Amino acid sequence: LAVDQGGTGLDALPLNAALISLGTTTVTGVLPSTSGNVLTSDGSVWSSEAPSISMSRAEASGLIGVSYAELAVPANTKIIHFALKSVSLTGTDVPQIQLRTSAGVVTSGYLGSVNNSAGESVFSSAFKLRTSSGAAAEVYQGLITFTNLDDNIWCVSGNVALSNTANCFSVAGSIDLGANALSSIKFMASGSDNFDGGSIAAIFVKTTL
Repeated sequence: LAVDQGGTGLDALPLNAALISLGTTTVTGVLPSTSGNVLTSDGSVWSSEAPSISMSRAEASGLIGVSYAELAVPANTKIIHFALKSVSLTGTDVPQIQLRTSAGVVTSGYLGSVNNSAGESVFSSAFKLRTSSGAAAEVYQGLITFTNLDDNIWCVSGNVALSNTANCFSVAGSIDLGANALSSIKFMASGSDNFDGGSIAAIFVKTTL
C-alpha cells in the first residue's frame, strides 16, 4: 500500500529492521548490524552503531602464595572501580597499587596520600592502601576508583577497611602517565610478603567520547 494511502510503500518489511519514516516516501529500515549495537541518531539520520559507553569486568581470585596480581585494562577505559575482598598478607607489608603502561611498570610520580585517624603516609612509588606496616592477621576490604580526567592524568580516591578490627584508610591521589596508555593495574605487597587469601576485581567503564 502506498504511503499516501497509509501504507509503507513496501511489498515486504526488512527482516529484523527498525522501521524509519521518511515522511511521504517509502519507509526504510535500519538493520541491527553488529551484536551489541544501539540505534543512534546524529540529529537527522538513524543508524546502528557501537555504544559510546560500555563496561567490562576482570577478577583475580584465590590470591594465595603470590606477591602480586595484575588486571589488564581495556583500551579507551576512563573509569575503573577496583575492589578488594577479604585480602590478607603473610606478614606486615603494606598492600599497594602500581600502574603498568606500554612502557612498563610505573615506579614514581604517584601523588597524594593515605590517611586514617592515626596519621597519613604520602605516596611516591605506588598508591599505598594503609599508612604503615600492619599484621599478618589483618583482612582488607575496600573500593578504589581511578578516573582518567584528561590527558592521561589518573585521579584516585577510595577507602579500605580492616574486617578483623576497627580501622579504615582513606586514599586520594593522582598520577600523570604522559604519552603511555594505561595497560594494567598491579596489586602487590610493598616488600617480600605473599598474599594468603582474598580476591580483587575491577569494573572498567570504556568510552569513545
